[in-house]
Amino acid sequence: MTTEHLLHGIGDVANNLMVPVVLASGFLASASFIVGMSFLFSSVIRFVQYRTNPLANPLSKVFFMFFSGIFLLFLPLIYHLTDNGIPTTIYGNDSSQHQEKSKAG
Repeated sequence: MTTEHLLHGIGDVANNLMVPVVLASGFLASASFIVGMSFLFSSVIRFVQYRTNPLANPLSKVFFMFFSGIFLLFLPLIYHLTDNGIPTTIYGNDSSQHQEKSKAG
């Protein structure tokens, strides 16, 4: 077995592993969104319970669930922005094409 054949085999293995990684990433983004929404809903319910009986439900638990829910909701957005980069304009990173179009038209 040559090293060229071995390297080609390792590349195939890496390419075959990319599909499950993409699926797992999508699953984690969806799960994060669902858990974040449930945390926000639960924090509202806990706040209503806190208003009726403050000793039974501490306010710290309400704040923790609320901020955890906000973080989990924005986690997929944060990942997407760090993965693709934050666009500098509404037309994306390449604003020179828009400038050329506006000069031509």
